Amino acid sequence: MSDSAQGPGWWLASDGKWYPPESHPGRAAPAPPPTTEPGTFVAGGVTYELAGWWSRVGAGVIDILIALVVPILVSVFVAISINVVLGVLLGVLGVIAGWLYPSLMIWQTDGRTVGKRATNVRVVQESGRPFDAGTAFVREFVVKGVAVGIANSVTGGLAGLLNVLWPLWDEQNRAVHDMIVKTRVVHDRM
Repeated sequence: MSDSAQGPGWWLASDGKWYPPESHPGRAAPAPPPTTEPGTFVAGGVTYELAGWWSRVGAGVIDILIALVVPILVSVFVAISINVVLGVLLGVLGVIAGWLYPSLMIWQTDGRTVGKRATNVRVVQESGRPFDAGTAFVREFVVKGVAVGIANSVTGGLAGLLNVLWPLWDEQNRAVHDMIVKTRVVHDRM
């Protein structure tokens, strides 16, 4: 049998049998996947302990307060006590800042928002690479904000609820958005 009949790279051993390229003795065997204990995750050669559901929820509540509630309260206060137009302008700017806040924080602090710092968790990428602006924006704004937001409005809130609850039964404690963008929320080692 010729090499081409078996496929490129196949080799003929001394026993007269053809073997696939990955079994060639001159070729190093592929490294086995890293083994991890339950409740842990390996990224970039570092083993992390996965964050629990309550830590994630606590971080989310704190971040929502910072990103949306505080700016809205400030704009209402300004509208009532100083100037309605200024209050509305501050409200619009506050909502825009609230949408950008998690993306900017995750990018600039490598996975840590104020809420995540308060609950001692952070987001890491499966690849182990630090967050760049684009990846942080896709995770926080495009997937969590726009995609989950649209799905949430179409399903009457069910999609958002499922996204929040999903880590309860996922063995890697991932929400749906984590699966889409290949991230994990882990205990922070600061």
